[in-house]
Amino acid sequence: MSFIALLLASSLSFAAPQILFKNHRIHTVKTSDNVGLKVLELLGPGARPMKTARPIVLMHGYTNNWNGWHLIADHYRLAGLRVFIVNWRGHGQGEHRSVVLDERFDTRDERYSFHNLATIDVPTVIDFAYEISGKQKVVYQSHSMGGMMANLAFAGVSHNAVQEVVVSIAKAKSYENKVAAYIPVSAPNSLDFKQYPGLDYFEYWLNLIGINGDRSDSIDLPFDRLRHRTGYWVVRSNPLVQGLVNLQNMTVDEYVAMLEFGVSDVPRALSESIAQMRQEGYKSASGVNYETISQQRSRASYHKTKIPTFMISADEDVLALLDQQIPLARRRGVEHVILNDTGHLDIILGTEGALTVVNNTLRFLGEN
Repeated sequence: MSFIALLLASSLSFAAPQILFKNHRIHTVKTSDNVGLKVLELLGPGARPMKTARPIVLMHGYTNNWNGWHLIADHYRLAGLRVFIVNWRGHGQGEHRSVVLDERFDTRDERYSFHNLATIDVPTVIDFAYEISGKQKVVYQSHSMGGMMANLAFAGVSHNAVQEVVVSIAKAKSYENKVAAYIPVSAPNSLDFKQYPGLDYFEYWLNLIGINGDRSDSIDLPFDRLRHRTGYWVVRSNPLVQGLVNLQNMTVDEYVAMLEFGVSDVPRALSESIAQMRQEGYKSASGVNYETISQQRSRASYHKTKIPTFMISADEDVLALLDQQIPLARRRGVEHVILNDTGHLDIILGTEGALTVVNNTLRFLGEN
């Protein structure tokens, strides 16, 4: 049976994905545009907040949710960090029903567009973690899109008084006062995939298997259809997916957990805003070119923020575009670790990759 046939033939599940963390509490953090971001905080002994501990914010990638950190976050808690795990607006299991305060979730609501992730969500969660932790500087660690959004935010991409997207050097510099370290994992540094054969059709294939569609409680999350263990062997035998996930580094149980609990659909407003930008050169309505900022990081004044940065990449990662990561790290003069035989997802969702991320992160924080 082919990969696509397996997707279509698998039975549906109507159970809401569970939260893969114990001893936690959930905050609803209101944004400037009245979206309630969900932030899960891991608690310490006696189910009490770790008020004096160093805060770390974990931001997941596109179509994922906070469960993507389930092999990593507890290690940080045991190491004495105060861990905050965020669901991006419109992402998450069950939370989407109330993600807009006092309103039912509308997948076409423009508040869920690409333009608000870097300009609103990133500063909102950093400010929240900074304030609740007694104004301690925050460690920001991200995976995939979480890193792309931080790249834009830390370059000063923000909203002006009339809600236009602009680039503000002052805004970029302001993060130095609140961010202790930035540790992107598998962060794409380009929005333009046309120069990479096959990646130009990535969005097409996501739509084919159901991602980016309208979402409700009456349907399962798209990748739940692959939760059967047989799907593990079908995908593992397919060399075309090695650049996304190397299943040699993941057990069957890890794979099933990823598919059943670690994936979200996304609002149409988000996918449609990305599709529109593809046609218009990845620019905001006010003309800010996300692609230029993403690729030319550190070549302009707005990239001179002095935030200690440590980049973690995977050598088989087809989405993070490794050939851009290496010169990027050199230009910025930051430490860069490349994990061998790992792909875009298994770098954090397989035990081996996750522990390598943890160990490298804790070492870097111990030195900074």
